[in-house]
Amino acid sequence: MRKIGKVINEYFVLRKSFTPAIARNKLFEKFWGRIGNYKIFNNIASNFYQYKHETIINFLEKDFSQFLKSYNFKEVSHKEIEQRKIFSMWIQGYESAPKLVQKTIDSQRKYAEKYGYKFVFLDENNIREYVTLPSEIVEKYENGTIDFIKYSDVVRGTLLSKYGGVWLDSTIYVDSSRELNYLKKDFYTIRAKTHERVPKYIANGRWSAFCLSGEKQNIVFDFLEKFHVAYFMKYDIVLDYFLIDYIIELGYRTNDLIRNYIDKVEENNQELFFLADNFSNQYDEKEWAGVLSTTALFKCSYKCPINEATGTYFDRLMKGEL
Repeated sequence: MRKIGKVINEYFVLRKSFTPAIARNKLFEKFWGRIGNYKIFNNIASNFYQYKHETIINFLEKDFSQFLKSYNFKEVSHKEIEQRKIFSMWIQGYESAPKLVQKTIDSQRKYAEKYGYKFVFLDENNIREYVTLPSEIVEKYENGTIDFIKYSDVVRGTLLSKYGGVWLDSTIYVDSSRELNYLKKDFYTIRAKTHERVPKYIANGRWSAFCLSGEKQNIVFDFLEKFHVAYFMKYDIVLDYFLIDYIIELGYRTNDLIRNYIDKVEENNQELFFLADNFSNQYDEKEWAGVLSTTALFKCSYKCPINEATGTYFDRLMKGEL
């Protein structure tokens, strides 16, 4: 009964804050998210998700029309002279992170130190040393109106716009056996083919918000920062968990510069979820070598059941033996 009550409450909150269509879509998504992968329902579910995506984009276009009209869609020319940074964050602090997350953070630090990056690990104690956010948004986070996940999305865009460099979600494991030159491009993101039968996510494999890099003041990051700020100055809740992807999509549709940056990124790191999918399997040296030939960045998860037996991929990662 509590779950039903929560769903009903969410529906009315979304309806009041946004539109009936957005609220209905959230309700229907709980249904199509469960059965949409069955082949017989693929087409219907695909149509639903396409409708959902368009509903959200159309709302953002209309609701933030003044922002889009006034935003300067021109890139600021600059030369990056500072040491390139890799940013990662666990807002409660490293010691409070799950052991797996500590290991993935360690892998990022190792890569940074090996290849000349400055590794910047952020938590709630040092964020203000690097970025200054509007006091209204900080207050919304501190009083619990905005959760730490969405707060980190605002921080991400602001950091990259100000400093450039690399943003890696704390759950990304980085293989350090070779330098990843694509992290030094004007703009980079993981672009991996999706195996979803149904387009549940607006990004659809074209970008990965959990891994973004590029030069400071890149228009993708500037747009991401400023739209996030405009959004959370106006709203206390998100119209969708993947708001950050809808913001990128809006920029993609609105501006040729943003679209060109994203379209120029070639497919890469196709085995992005290999570790998450195979943590419980026994490590195979030949298999792992094959994976590393195409992939160096791996999105991990600490929320799924994992077999921690000796010799598994998980065991090797935790021991630093991958």
